[in-house]
Amino acid sequence: MSNSRLFAVVVLAVTCSQAPAGIIVNFDGGTTQIIPQIDSIFTSGADMDGMAVTAFFLSGGSETSIWSTTGAQSGAAAGTGWSISYAGPDTGNPSGNPFIIESTGVPLSRLWIDAGTGMTVFDINSSIIGTPGSSTGLTAVEKGNPLGLSVIATYRDQVALDGNSPVGDLYRSLHLEFTSAPLLNGTYSLGLDTETATGSVNAIPEPSSFAILLTATAGIAVFELRRRDLRKSCRNCISQWDQRDGSAPSGVKSTSFPRSAESTKFVAQLHEFSSFS
Repeated sequence: MSNSRLFAVVVLAVTCSQAPAGIIVNFDGGTTQIIPQIDSIFTSGADMDGMAVTAFFLSGGSETSIWSTTGAQSGAAAGTGWSISYAGPDTGNPSGNPFIIESTGVPLSRLWIDAGTGMTVFDINSSIIGTPGSSTGLTAVEKGNPLGLSVIATYRDQVALDGNSPVGDLYRSLHLEFTSAPLLNGTYSLGLDTETATGSVNAIPEPSSFAILLTATAGIAVFELRRRDLRKSCRNCISQWDQRDGSAPSGVKSTSFPRSAESTKFVAQLHEFSSFS
């Protein structure tokens, strides 16, 4: 085989092995999270304070930064050589501003956005009736990809209103993976819809956790009943002891029933124990 043909085969193999540029969106119900209710469907960049954003580097390390307000309608989370930001009045507006991820000298392989730590949830565009109080949503859509990267976006941990089952339109976190190459010395932007919850985003306890809680509660109840029975017995014992010492039968002097120092101390301890609440 000539060198030119060998070069052509190598180029063809590399080209075929590379994923096409663009974004692929997946969904992972994961662990169901609960919120009291939706507070606002119009979420600006300044309304997501507390979101935890973790950047994973090609070298294998990672860094977490907390989202904070940077302006009247803007916010960001920034680390060493990387950042993600949003500026605008409503993240869910399809024609509005995008979230911008930037890397300056640090190759990013993945980005994990935990919106729940900032009482925020992601709302996707679902064909079914959404969670009460939510909007129509916007599933992750690419807005700018000058480096021609291939990206896999995975929504994880579905969210439901407290006391209800999840509908499938709300999620706690979003994982972005740069599969063809790391994000390095450039930007990647995408449209996302976030909404504000009225309270914390918490995971529903597993059935095993409920079982442990019930067992512990039952154990405490049994212990309390036994403790009360023991104190009742102590009080009866004290009453009988006092009758023996101070209320001797008719015609018998009480001095016939003297208390030793040890018994006096014992009775005092019984009094002390039985007086506890």
